[in-house]
Amino acid sequence: MAAILVADDDPDIREIVALILEVAGHEVSTVADGPAAVAAIRHQAYDLVVLDNTMPVMSGLEVLRICQDLEPCRRPIFLMLSALNGRRDVRAALDAGADSFLPKPFEGHRLVTCIHDLLEAGRLEQPAGC
Repeated sequence: MAAILVADDDPDIREIVALILEVAGHEVSTVADGPAAVAAIRHQAYDLVVLDNTMPVMSGLEVLRICQDLEPCRRPIFLMLSALNGRRDVRAALDAGADSFLPKPFEGHRLVTCIHDLLEAGRLEQPAGC
């Protein structure tokens, strides 16, 4: 089980993603915008953050850039889940610090598989001293 934060301004997407991940056995928290995501990440340790790019006030890219200053042991894995999924959008997300990218619309089993793979890889690559 992993602690996962879902940050998306669309309440339906937040609810669907949270439900899929809870059924998969994860502990899920949700927020509706970038500033709330940054605050939650700084306040609580998450294993992984599912992050939308197009949120009001602060985009997912901005959240990623702000979170780059976190200590390696405190930095969660970031999965960008976005309808902006052209080559430049994907590259921008990865350059800003996303660990992976999954386009919307998505299939539930693909989301769960992607998150499982990211969590497994993250455990293998964890920095010394964490």
